[in-house]
Amino acid sequence: MHFSDDILSFLGLSEVTGAAEPKVILAGNGAYLENVKSIKFFSYEKIQLIVKKGMIEITGSDLTIKKCCGGDVAICGKISSVSIN
Repeated sequence: MHFSDDILSFLGLSEVTGAAEPKVILAGNGAYLENVKSIKFFSYEKIQLIVKKGMIEITGSDLTIKKCCGGDVAICGKISSVSIN
């Protein structure tokens, strides 16, 4: 079970999202994402991630990718927006 599954279960939302749907958790100065297919673009101000049905764009400052494996991505930095297209 993934970390996000534990959080969704705790919040009573475990039945709301599908297993392959992208999940985004924002906390402090970072984000944790699941079900990411690939990284499309990376800079210190913007990160674009490809997911099953589109793209997730994260903007901010001092953005870094701390982990990227098995569909999981951990991003650190000051995040100002997250959009799912």
